Amino acid sequence: MIDWWDAAACRGLPLDMFFVNEEESEHGTGTLPDLGTLRRMCAGCPALDECREHALRHEEYGFWGGLTARARQKARRERGIRMSRPELAA
Repeated sequence: MIDWWDAAACRGLPLDMFFVNEEESEHGTGTLPDLGTLRRMCAGCPALDECREHALRHEEYGFWGGLTARARQKARRERGIRMSRPELAA
């Protein structure tokens, strides 16, 4: 796993806290992540900077590094970052 992951405040929490279930949202029954809770958790996280940098480069969906997918997309444009998929680099 990623080195900074061991220090992450969210380590061990259920993944559904960070992602919208696509199947449920298509049927109008899905719930959105609680962004206020997630932002507060991320604000005090010792791995925030590393998580955010990872997310800007590799994560298209979900809440990562204190940012929504839309906020990461905007930050990528502003910083000229192109996403890559680490699993495809091998």
